[in-house]
Amino acid sequence: MHPILNRYVPISGTYPHTYFAGANTSQGFVSAYPRFVREEESYRVFYIKGGSGTGKSTVMKQRARAAALTGADITLLLCSSDPISADGVILHGKNGRRIVILDATAPHTADPTLPGAVGEIVDVGSGWDVSRLCARRQEIGLARREKEQAYVRAYRYLSAYRSVVDGASTLLSECILHDKLRAAAARLLGDFRGGERFCEDIRYTHALSMHGAYRLNTFSALAGRRCAIVDVYGTGEFFLEALRDQAMDRRLTVYTSPAPACPNRLQELYFPESGACFYLVPDSESGGDAARCIHMRRFIDPSALAARRGRIRFAGKCGEMLFEGALQSLSEAGKHHFILEEIYKEAMDFTVVQKKTDTLSAFVRDALE
Repeated sequence: MHPILNRYVPISGTYPHTYFAGANTSQGFVSAYPRFVREEESYRVFYIKGGSGTGKSTVMKQRARAAALTGADITLLLCSSDPISADGVILHGKNGRRIVILDATAPHTADPTLPGAVGEIVDVGSGWDVSRLCARRQEIGLARREKEQAYVRAYRYLSAYRSVVDGASTLLSECILHDKLRAAAARLLGDFRGGERFCEDIRYTHALSMHGAYRLNTFSALAGRRCAIVDVYGTGEFFLEALRDQAMDRRLTVYTSPAPACPNRLQELYFPESGACFYLVPDSESGGDAARCIHMRRFIDPSALAARRGRIRFAGKCGEMLFEGALQSLSEAGKHHFILEEIYKEAMDFTVVQKKTDTLSAFVRDALE
């Protein structure tokens, strides 16, 4: 439902290829790691283990900055629950070597599939003062339980939100002039050259986090051509689906970004071979810097919409309340997460972490030269 689009705050000042490492969804947490790690294609993959506040994010951001100075291409994966933090970084050196560094702790626990040969575990938790953590065991246990319960509540809200959105989508589909919409989508992709096969790559550019709802402008920044789909009551998803269907028929490569709350629904598309992106904007906006703007009212049967408008608006109000409930629960999870983070920071000997990361830094520097 389109009012939700207004809730996403843009994140700027990132690397050109920046995405979220996963998403908090109606199905729980979904990790994007499998699409990015790919040990068989990598020179080395480092799995960093350690609790909150042990410096994992700092290590990855430092390695990204250092690699960028060598001319390496950087793909940054931000934490979907705390977008200030990094969950992963992928470094492509000019020599063709690919190095991946990941936060391999929950909720996206990961381990090497080619241990030693490609994958290596870096344990920054060895810098803990165990006696200090043992003394605060009850406090740690309570904060962890409260955090987990807040996430459970958030996912329940999102599950209910998805049910409402699915119901509204069924009503909206009955209002869409589907033949006209499909013809418009076909015209838009008319000059896109197809390949040997259709390829879809899911990339999360939106996230529901402990701090609120955020979005990345990655697709728009990469694109040479931008097309804004002016959403009406949430009908924009039908146009994006029609574009995706056209991409499949024409054997195109497309990056698809699902809505985090409803991963079965698209939020934006990017066609890397043609440098074009299509994204939703609220009915109250004009489309910003988009070269082209498509208003969904062109594809709506007014009489059909009039007959269903009351139910659609009611669903929209219910959806907004459930969405807000999810964000409030994620915020509550954040309070307990940052309590844990401070506890572990106070118990860390960061000189131990520095020694480990110095070794990692030297390896990465030499490998990318």
